[in-house]
Amino acid sequence: MAEIKSTVDLVMEKIGKLEITPEERERFRQEEVEDLAQRLLNRYFVQGDQKDLSTLKKELQGAREDVKKALTELLISTYSLEDPSTTILEGLEILLKGKGKDIVKALRELTSSYQKEREKGYQKMEKELREELARKGISGTAVEPNLDSSPGWADFTDRLDKEYRGRVKGIFTKS
Repeated sequence: MAEIKSTVDLVMEKIGKLEITPEERERFRQEEVEDLAQRLLNRYFVQGDQKDLSTLKKELQGAREDVKKALTELLISTYSLEDPSTTILEGLEILLKGKGKDIVKALRELTSSYQKEREKGYQKMEKELREELARKGISGTAVEPNLDSSPGWADFTDRLDKEYRGRVKGIFTKS
């Protein structure tokens, strides 16, 4: 009588015949690198309270270069010019070693410039809105223009953010 094969046996036979292509192998490796970098980002930079980055420094000593590069890229993409994180700056300094101090200094200067330009734009638009409201007969000390609902403010911040995001990337491409 012919032997009946179990489903598991059939599946195992088919799996045994499968081969992973070099492209798939590279994609799996890249996904692993991105996952490791994301876990480091979550552990040391996202979870609310200030972290002691000396542990990160030790952990990175044995890490592959592609993981360090992926973590650097994640830190750059999560860095906020509006609300800068000193922990991210410290992490970049650790990851970028010798040139880290210069890059962090440039980022701090860029952040300061961004915040000044944003504040200047805010004051200018607030003044314009007050004048517009006054022309409509709405004025007084209790009148507070709502810039967040102003399309002009949204356009200004979008343009400013895009310009400064480009400058942030420029800092890292020059280095």
